[in-house]
Amino acid sequence: MIVTNVPILIVRKIPSDAVAVGAHFGYQDLHELIRRFLFEQLNEDGDGFDVDLDRCPQFRGHVYVHNSATSTFFAPSDISGTGGMRRERIYATKSWFGGQG
Repeated sequence: MIVTNVPILIVRKIPSDAVAVGAHFGYQDLHELIRRFLFEQLNEDGDGFDVDLDRCPQFRGHVYVHNSATSTFFAPSDISGTGGMRRERIYATKSWFGGQG
């Protein structure tokens, strides 16, 4: 009998449906918030929180969750040098810097 030490990789699946993602992270109203955000983007003078939800566009797209992102921005007064361009990585994970993970 040959026994091989094979590590087990546990991958936590995060759903891509907006309602399921909201439930996964404890934001039951995520789907509603997305619809209200879309209303604001499509209507310059409209406030998505002042209108009935029925007036907001439907959202049937996917929501993807990422643990980090890179931002490039112009900051002339920062330590970024004479050009003023700066790039930073933004982490959004529970285990970052000793948090619960």
